[in-house]
Amino acid sequence: MEKDAQDSALNMLMYLIIFAVVMLFAGFLSAYIVSSMGQYWVHFTPPSQFWLSNVILILSSVTMYLGYKAQKEGLFSKAKQFLILTLILGLGFGVSQFSGWRTITELGGAWETHATEFGPATSWNEIDKLVDSTSTAIYGVDYEIRIDGEALLYNEHQLYSPNDPLMTTPITSKVRSLTNNSSGYLWVLIFMHLLHLVFGLLFLASNFWVLMKAKTDSTKNILFKMLNTYWHFIGGLWLVLFYVLFLK
Repeated sequence: MEKDAQDSALNMLMYLIIFAVVMLFAGFLSAYIVSSMGQYWVHFTPPSQFWLSNVILILSSVTMYLGYKAQKEGLFSKAKQFLILTLILGLGFGVSQFSGWRTITELGGAWETHATEFGPATSWNEIDKLVDSTSTAIYGVDYEIRIDGEALLYNEHQLYSPNDPLMTTPITSKVRSLTNNSSGYLWVLIFMHLLHLVFGLLFLASNFWVLMKAKTDSTKNILFKMLNTYWHFIGGLWLVLFYVLFLK
């Protein structure tokens, strides 16, 4: 009876942690969405590494579930194998994330300060680098700059309002001076997600250690259940971030 009460308390603790994380990211996402309204907003196309991240994370959820199922059935050797696979996939996810961010940084999604006719402008998006004739970034393919959800028109390294279909009045200098920190939000949100993934990997490693010592119950390992719940939550959280930041 006491063991059941302890398991119930730990299970409730996990749900409270998940609730707190949901509220944290909901706050950041709300700020991201509100900040994008009425401003020139750089929107990057997700690099191939981020698509790969999605595949890796989904596979890791499958291996985690199979490991959890094997552990419940008392198949500890099989559970260890699936945990190792999950750990490898989790590390692979982190590597693909860093690689994707390197790609975005090279395109121009980084911090910069530059002079404009309106005075010094500071942002996370290197607009000069993005629209420069030597840039490898292709407008409409690698990135867009939007205002209230509508993409600015682009021609010969000049930006034009969506309401200027004939592209008679360039607004490039204005965009350079007023562009906001959209990439800053991306960096913060994905860094926070990676931080929570690290917690998950550490939790996974501790569960693997428990299995190695064979000190586990085949039907009531609450720690393994908590790990399974947390891991699927972190995976789902990334898919939500991916949709809001790159597809919405």
